[in-house]
Amino acid sequence: MALVKCVDCGSSVSDLAPMCPKCGRPIAALRPGYGRSRTVAALLALFLGPTGLHKFYLGNWVQGIIYAISFSGAIGYWCPLQPACALLSVFLSILALAQAIGMFGMSDEAFLYTYFDAPVPPTPYDDTGLS
Repeated sequence: MALVKCVDCGSSVSDLAPMCPKCGRPIAALRPGYGRSRTVAALLALFLGPTGLHKFYLGNWVQGIIYAISFSGAIGYWCPLQPACALLSVFLSILALAQAIGMFGMSDEAFLYTYFDAPVPPTPYDDTGLS
């Protein structure tokens, strides 16, 4: 739980609050990862994974640059160790495929928690005794 600043009135509000108590503006727009789609990220990882576009989309610029440099080194002639860049690009392609499968399989809440450190709402404990 953290405090965020309301963009309308400037008051400090809990990031778990649905709206600002002072002006009524929805706080969801200020939460981490707001506006980022799990489906778009997964499709970018699936089809353009070696380029690192999914990492840039998720805000992981350093990882995106590593993906982009290894991919451009694998297809270009500037890399003095082109076989190593190609091998790294193949490894990152497999990693991107695994990330895409994981993103398709997770819920939106788990996506926000995994990639944006958003708080996960508590799940109710099933006390029915049924398994």
